[in-house]
Amino acid sequence: MKKPVSMSLSAFLLFVLVFSGVTIAKAEEKKIYKLTFATTLPAAGWGAEHTMKPWFEQIAKATDGQVVIEPYWGGALVKSKAAWDALKNGIVDIADVSFHYWPGLVEFHNVITLPFLEYKNAEHEAIVAWKLYEQFPEIQDEYKDNKLLLVYTSTPFVFVSKEKQIKSMKDFNGMKVRISGGESLKNVVEAGGGIPTTVGGSEIYSALEKGVIDASMANWDMLMSFRFYEVVKYYFEGPWNAGARGVAMSRQAWDRLPADLQEKVMSVCGMEGSRFWTRTTFDESVEPGKERVLKEGYQIIETKMDADEVKEMQALYGDKIWNVWIEAAEKKAAAEGYPDPKGLVQKMLTTTQELIKTTAAQ
Repeated sequence: MKKPVSMSLSAFLLFVLVFSGVTIAKAEEKKIYKLTFATTLPAAGWGAEHTMKPWFEQIAKATDGQVVIEPYWGGALVKSKAAWDALKNGIVDIADVSFHYWPGLVEFHNVITLPFLEYKNAEHEAIVAWKLYEQFPEIQDEYKDNKLLLVYTSTPFVFVSKEKQIKSMKDFNGMKVRISGGESLKNVVEAGGGIPTTVGGSEIYSALEKGVIDASMANWDMLMSFRFYEVVKYYFEGPWNAGARGVAMSRQAWDRLPADLQEKVMSVCGMEGSRFWTRTTFDESVEPGKERVLKEGYQIIETKMDADEVKEMQALYGDKIWNVWIEAAEKKAAAEGYPDPKGLVQKMLTTTQELIKTTAAQ
């Protein structure tokens, strides 16, 4: 006859404690959310190294490792012109978006792009852009299809050319100019008699080299990331302001995150993220960019308008370009059914001008 198995009270209690500990540990294991990120920038580009990769680390740290970003570089997952729609359709979770590919999408927010608005640097424009987003529900509504995480802006930037040196807006006459960053830049080129065109960032080098375009709008992040400084030598800087680019998350991906993780993600987005992305991508790339170009033996023949030239250009073209935006914004406001479209658009413009003054020291 087999003897019954017996267990001492102390052994039983030890078993219960160990088993309970394992159960609790399993219950406390945190779920990991892996989110895809799409950009056309190369993995070794300035923006990738100095902005995007550090931001991925900020996200991981803020969420205690629960949100992990899986980047797809160089347009491997989504091309620039498809990014916003890819987010809406859940093809990608997070994307770096250039809104100029969808004319009219962010017409209200394009107020920041009007030439002759005087920002002290790119980060200053980003501060104004995010504050406008916070203050105007109508601007928030422009981004409603996806979750806007942050905006970043590439002011100041230059027009670069290979053969013809641009010294004033009149020199745009007859030139095919690649533009991005907002409808106002299109209007600047057209006001000077140029032919605005859109070309993807990764295609600029070839387009300039082969003469498909005569000039391109550029910032130093783009110049270094896509290396098209190798095929240009003329750089023209004027009172141009670029529109907001953004980092957005698909609604599907955002809704998958618990509320506490959403809050932690936004702790490194919003105003803080907008300033970080803009400062590290654009403001901090200017001098290193110029140093690299010269070190590698390429030319930089710069033209920068002085204050008198800017005033002359503003007198010739300022009202014309601003009125194009005002009319387009009023038309959109009316189509969306907002009361008093003229008053709304004027308020956006005056608020922008006021914010430029009140945030200059930030």
